[in-house]
Amino acid sequence: GAVLGLGTALGRSNRPHTFTVNLRLPPLPAADEAEAKRREMERRRVIESIIEAEKPAHTDYTLHLEIEQ
Repeated sequence: GAVLGLGTALGRSNRPHTFTVNLRLPPLPAADEAEAKRREMERRRVIESIIEAEKPAHTDYTLHLEIEQ
């Protein structure tokens, strides 16, 4: 059988000191496609700033956003 110990890496990319954030979000109301894109970029920046403020200093992360249709 498999043995889980200090030398065992879990996850898909097996990079040490990393984590993945997966978020499924509703679309933001917008008047047109350009505004929708701008608002989504701003929402991503806000989410990234929250993660950066709260994550341990020695870690890195991957952010995956899924916008519901």
